[in-house]
Amino acid sequence: MTGAISDEELDAFVQIFEASDWDRVEVVIGDRALRLAKTEASAPNRAGRVSVNVDTGPARKPDRVEILAPHIATFRSAAALGARVGKDTEICLLEVLRVATPLRAGVDGIVRNICVADGDLVEAGQPLFLVEPAA
Repeated sequence: MTGAISDEELDAFVQIFEASDWDRVEVVIGDRALRLAKTEASAPNRAGRVSVNVDTGPARKPDRVEILAPHIATFRSAAALGARVGKDTEICLLEVLRVATPLRAGVDGIVRNICVADGDLVEAGQPLFLVEPAA
């Protein structure tokens, strides 16, 4: 397929879309269409996170799981890019008023993206990591 988009480019585009104030966007690349839309979750969400529906043409399994910040805090990474994590792996520390709380991965897989820098202030619902689930 000419003009194919890589997984990294797709992930970057989705992150840009999530951070934007756009409600929806459609991009056509070659014979594929990428449609993104923000929708309200069916249940109230204290973090204010919106779900993102991705349609890239032919059916595709989700290949990344977002690990989100549960609250505002200073991010202290404990996992490295490419690291294998389990559900109970402490993937980072979240520091509030000099008290650090570990955040567990909650999924078995491989860390494919660290979305924030060590020492950054993160907000509730902000993506911290993208993990490729174990097969």
